Amino acid sequence: MERNKDIKIYSIGKKFLIERLKEKGKNEDLLFRHLEPKIKFNDLKEVYLRLLESGANRSLMWNVITSPLNGEIRNLEKVLFDFDVFLVLKKYSTPEKILEDLVRIFDLKINLDKRGLWFQYSTTILSGAKFLSQFDNFRDFDNFVRFFHKDNRARKALPLLLKEEINGFGLALACDF
Repeated sequence: MERNKDIKIYSIGKKFLIERLKEKGKNEDLLFRHLEPKIKFNDLKEVYLRLLESGANRSLMWNVITSPLNGEIRNLEKVLFDFDVFLVLKKYSTPEKILEDLVRIFDLKINLDKRGLWFQYSTTILSGAKFLSQFDNFRDFDNFVRFFHKDNRARKALPLLLKEEINGFGLALACDF
């Protein structure tokens, strides 16, 4: 009985969200990406993209960041070398340099102050690339994550580590990632 009730609540909520998205001219695919996130990755580029999606998933940041990107963090591929962390780090040494290219390429009219959301997001872009560059490839990263997953005592430490390593990540965003 309880399961049927949960399914009905889920269905009503999903229908409501789809209607709101359509009212705003958005495709319902946006909702389904959040309801059914990709769990398996094949390379470090996919992991970096997921990290950047999590990094934008806080408070007002998602709307601010994705608006000029047609609702897709994926559209940052133009600036971030198709999400190759090693190339990102080769070109960008500071968040300011990333922000400079973002403003130029996406014709952003934004607050360039260090407290601005785009500047904060640029620090996430850079620190996320630095964190992932510690791994030689996806398999190396996957082994790292599996180490935490195998040990119940260590499992809770991974989000805490991510919170420390990736600028802009708190505990919630680290868990989201």
